[in-house]
Amino acid sequence: MNHKMDLKKEILTILENNRDKAISGQALGQRLGVSRAAAWKAVQALRSEGHQIIAATNRGYQLAQNSDLLTEEGIRRHLQKPFCQMPVYVFKQLDSTNEEAKRIALQEDASSCAVFSESQTKGKGRYGKSFFSPAQTGLYMSLLLRPQGDMHSLLSLTFAAAVAVCRAIEELTDCRPKIKWVNDVYLEQKKICGILTEAVSDFESARAQWVIIGIGVNVKTPLQSFPEELQETAGSLDRPDLSRSRLAAQILNELLALCRELGFLAPSARALSSSGDPARAKEALLNEYRKRSLVLGKTISYTKAGTLCQALALDINQEGNLLVRDEKGGLSLLKSGEISIVKDSLWNQP
Repeated sequence: MNHKMDLKKEILTILENNRDKAISGQALGQRLGVSRAAAWKAVQALRSEGHQIIAATNRGYQLAQNSDLLTEEGIRRHLQKPFCQMPVYVFKQLDSTNEEAKRIALQEDASSCAVFSESQTKGKGRYGKSFFSPAQTGLYMSLLLRPQGDMHSLLSLTFAAAVAVCRAIEELTDCRPKIKWVNDVYLEQKKICGILTEAVSDFESARAQWVIIGIGVNVKTPLQSFPEELQETAGSLDRPDLSRSRLAAQILNELLALCRELGFLAPSARALSSSGDPARAKEALLNEYRKRSLVLGKTISYTKAGTLCQALALDINQEGNLLVRDEKGGLSLLKSGEISIVKDSLWNQP
């Protein structure tokens, strides 16, 4: 990285860490060992990238409160100590953060990291669906992990991601989101977040070499900007004052803490905290997931062997399967698939 890039990053870090006050050009120069003119040029370059930097006479430079570009500096500022050294990569545009995480995983010196992008041209959803990913309104991220555990146990990571998103949103806003089985987060009956977990596995050992947890959150996405086919079902947090970098960091903090409790992080990372009981942590996670469920106690529809079925959602078992009861009283377990809530069912009446 050249000196100009270093200087921009250093100044942005200082401005991010001092959002509540202005820093003079002279102070920036003295702190970084450069001239006032060099500091000014770096500030201008940051402005050209879209950062809203206020310049007040005799006071200096300050990031505007509504300056909300997603940046490594903004995210790292809010990461908790156990995770603040994790590599964080932020791009202006990617095909998909999950695909970028896969490319990183193929590198010989690959390590766990977080990947973010301002926009995605081929955002990925489940079953080959796309995820609408416009610039500067959403949060599109992937966490790349080399987990401990077999493929079967990794379903907990999807639940952990959904719970982490809900916790982060509740920490930073007055919103109370719910989880639609398996991995969608809803607010006021509209989907605001999708989660896609993918794994690269070793066939012989049936263990995952890498796991990629992709998360897309509609943070400030206007309803009218969604494609017409999504406007009835898609929603947004719609919190103009919410920093996307702050939300990104909080989701990472919550998710990594859960991964650590569940025993999925590498030993060197787990050693940063006292050892716990992964089995007990999994039970606690499932209980929290159940409490946040949007579907339990509701009539759902799903497709089985090409036939549309309806059933009452009763519970989520230890394996993450959805226990349902059909109209004849028969019990079934749904292990995967798409479900919808049947709004007009008598079962759903309060």
